[in-house]
Amino acid sequence: MSLYSDNLELNARELAARKERLESFPVKLGAVLTTRCNLRCIMCARHPSDLTLEDAAADKLKALFPYLEDVNWQGGEPFLAPCFKGLLSAAAEHPQLRQHI
Repeated sequence: MSLYSDNLELNARELAARKERLESFPVKLGAVLTTRCNLRCIMCARHPSDLTLEDAAADKLKALFPYLEDVNWQGGEPFLAPCFKGLLSAAAEHPQLRQHI
C-alpha cells in the first residue's frame, strides 16, 4: 500500500468513529502562497500587501504531498510567489495529487 492509500483509509476510519483529534494527515489543502497581486481591480477589498510563504513553510507543504489528493494554490497571484514553481513541480511527482490554481 502507499502512504496516500494508508492515510486515506485511516482518515475514513477516524471520521466514521467521529474522532475529534485525527492521527491521519489532511487529504485536501488550500495554500495561500502570497498576497501579492499584479492587478488593481476596483472591486477587490484587499489592501496592498506583500506577504509571501517562506521557504521553510514551503518545505513543510512538500512533506504533505504524499498524503494529499487535492491542493488549491491560492493568493493574491500564486505565480508571483518565488516558491510556486518548485511546489508545482514537487506536487506533480505524486500521481494521486490534483492541483488547482
